[in-house]
Amino acid sequence: MAPPRAPRMLSEAAMLRAVVQAVAPVAASELLPLGPALRGRVCARDLASPLDLPGGATATMDGYAVRRRDLPGPLPVIGAAVAGAPWTGAVPPGTCVKIATGAWVPAGLDAVLPWETVTADAERITAAAAPRAANIRPAGADVRRGTPAAKRGQRLGARDLALLHGLGVDRVEVWRRPTVGVMSTGDELRDGGARLDPGCCHDANRGMLLALLAQHGFEARDCGLIHDERAALEERMREAAAACDLLLTSGGASVGERDLVKAVLAERGRLTSWRVAIKPGKPFVLGELDATPVLGLPGNPASAFVTYMLLALPALLHLAGCDPLPQPPVVRARLRGGWRKSTPRTEYLRARLSQGRSGPQVKLCAQQDSASLAALAEANCLVRMPLRATKLAAGDEVDALVLDDLL
Repeated sequence: MAPPRAPRMLSEAAMLRAVVQAVAPVAASELLPLGPALRGRVCARDLASPLDLPGGATATMDGYAVRRRDLPGPLPVIGAAVAGAPWTGAVPPGTCVKIATGAWVPAGLDAVLPWETVTADAERITAAAAPRAANIRPAGADVRRGTPAAKRGQRLGARDLALLHGLGVDRVEVWRRPTVGVMSTGDELRDGGARLDPGCCHDANRGMLLALLAQHGFEARDCGLIHDERAALEERMREAAAACDLLLTSGGASVGERDLVKAVLAERGRLTSWRVAIKPGKPFVLGELDATPVLGLPGNPASAFVTYMLLALPALLHLAGCDPLPQPPVVRARLRGGWRKSTPRTEYLRARLSQGRSGPQVKLCAQQDSASLAALAEANCLVRMPLRATKLAAGDEVDALVLDDLL
C-alpha cells in the first residue's frame, strides 16, 4: 500500500490554528463543590463575588484604633478588638480601642497607631507623632461585591481556588472534563515488564502522555499498544474514537509503509495534514475518525513531547473550554555554549534553565537526538531557535519555554 501523498508542510503557527479549529469545546457542564478536585477545571459561567472582601475596615497593624483629630492624646483605652471579635460598643471622642492585626476597626475611627509609636500605661496612650498612614484596609479593598471572582473560560488554579474559598463560594459550574484516549503504535514496542526481543524497546510515550494529561486536568484513557496491522489498528482507533472526545496516537505518523495511522485516517476518516515545520516533530498528524479529532504524534519521545506541548495541549485546552488559551511561560535567558541548525525549521532544543549571577542562563543538553529519553528527562525547558536563525552562539539571549511547574 502506497503511503498518502504528503500535503504542503505547515508552519508551526498555521498548524496550531488548524489544530485548534479542528476541535469544538465541550458543551456539557456540571456543578461541583469547591475543593482541590477543581484545580485545572474550566469555569462554565461568570461567577460574581457574593460579598465584599474584607467585609469591614480592617487593621493592618497591631496597635490602637483612634480618631486622628484626637491626637496626640492622652487617650483612655476603653476596650479591645481582635480578629473575629470586634469591639461593638460606642467609642466616644477622645478615647481609643486596642486592636490586633486583622480586627475590624470600630465605626468612626480613622487610623491605627502601631504600638511602638505610642507611650502607654494600663489605662491610656499618648502618640509620639501623627501616623504616616492610616494602617486600615477599607471594606471591599480586595474584592467588591458583584465584581468578577471567576470568568467563563477561566482555568482554575490553586490561587483562584484560594480567592473563591475566601469569598465563601461553595460550588462552581465547570465544563465537563474532556476524555482523551492515548494509543501507541509500532511492532517494535513492548509494555513495561515484557521481555525485549532483538530490535525492540519499551513503550515510553504512552506513559508520558497519560501523565501529562493527568497533570493538565484531562480524563485520560489508556487505549493500549497496537502493532502495525491495518485491520487491528483501525478497529482499535474506532473503538477509542467512539469512547473519547479526542484521540492521541504516537507512532505511525511518518512516511514509511508501516506508518498506518495516516492511512487509516486518509481512507476511513479525514487526513487534514501531517507535516509541520518544527524540529523535533515534523511528522505530526491532524485528522478525524468517526467525527472524533485525532492528533497523531511522532514516535520518538522528544518529538512526541514537543508536539504535545506546542500543538496538542492548546487544542486540548480549547476542547476543555479555555478562553483565551493560556500561553506557555517563556523566560529570556543567556545561552551557555552554541548550536548550529541543520534544517530550515523552527527548532526546540532540550535544555536546563538556571539562575546565574547576571540573570537566567540556559545550557543545552548534550544529546539532542529526538529518540533520547535521558535528555528529555534532564530538560526543564525548550530553547526556541527561530525559523530564520541558522546558529546560536554563547552569550546569545534566547527564549526558553519553561516546562517544570513548581507552583
